[in-house]
Amino acid sequence: MRTSLRDSAPHDRHHRRTQFSHLSRLYLYTFDRTMYICLQLKYIETENAKS
Repeated sequence: MRTSLRDSAPHDRHHRRTQFSHLSRLYLYTFDRTMYICLQLKYIETENAKS
C-alpha cells in the first residue's frame, strides 16, 4: 500500500505539470493569434481611411 502510493504520487505530479504547460502553451498561442488578427484589422482600417 505504502509503496504504491509513493510510486503514483510523482507520476501524478508530473502529469499535472505537463497538463499545465500544455494549457499555457495553448493560451499563449491563442493570445498570439488574437493579437495578430487585431493588428491586421487595425491595418485594414487605416488603409481604408487613407483611400
